[in-house]
Amino acid sequence: MVIVVVGDLDKAEIEKKVKEFLSKVPAGSPFKLKEESYSPSANSFNPKERENATNYIQGITGAPLPGTPDYNSFVLAMRIFSTRHFIEVRSKNGLSYAPGSWFSQGRTPYANFFVTTTQPDKYIAVARNLIDEVKKNGFTEEELKNEKTGYLTGLYYRQETNEEQAAALATNEVVHNNWKRAIEIKDEINKVTLQDANNAFKKYITNITWVYQGDPKKVDSKLYVQKETPPIPADKKAF
Repeated sequence: MVIVVVGDLDKAEIEKKVKEFLSKVPAGSPFKLKEESYSPSANSFNPKERENATNYIQGITGAPLPGTPDYNSFVLAMRIFSTRHFIEVRSKNGLSYAPGSWFSQGRTPYANFFVTTTQPDKYIAVARNLIDEVKKNGFTEEELKNEKTGYLTGLYYRQETNEEQAAALATNEVVHNNWKRAIEIKDEINKVTLQDANNAFKKYITNITWVYQGDPKKVDSKLYVQKETPPIPADKKAF
């Protein structure tokens, strides 16, 4: 158990109260939280037929473990990619109202791609072409600079309350074994270089585990598992 106390209180009094509280909790067996890395060995696809108005697609792949050199680089890389993913899927191709891509952080971290769409095969082509483009050409210095500013601004405005500051200390202690990371995160994020972010994305975004719920007649499973990136199909013209 990690206990964080925020306030202008006497340390000895806090320790006394905590000891009294814990003395009522029966001792159990030692527990060590496991750290595991999800690394699929190949692309895979698992469809489930559902009578939905649209089709739901989610893909997950690997990510760096907490405390490793790639972690902060991958945080920024996935946030930049999320913006690109949104622009390509929604703004440019109109495939989904709210596509998502994010880094699920924790002791078993992984990266996510998510969409609801009536054109699943076109989505997978758009998504995989975007991944290829980022791996080939990388992100830009401007994207990285803007993302650092946006990430840190969001981090600190959420910590305008004592509750959130305490939560940051506890989370960093549990996930990273380092509560000081909550205080040092600004310097750590600013150390990330463009090469760091590009290398982290290329290293961890590899094979993807895809799941699908919806109309099986609208999906070609080969497009999700083949090594070659599928071409983006042309829009059908209305006459």
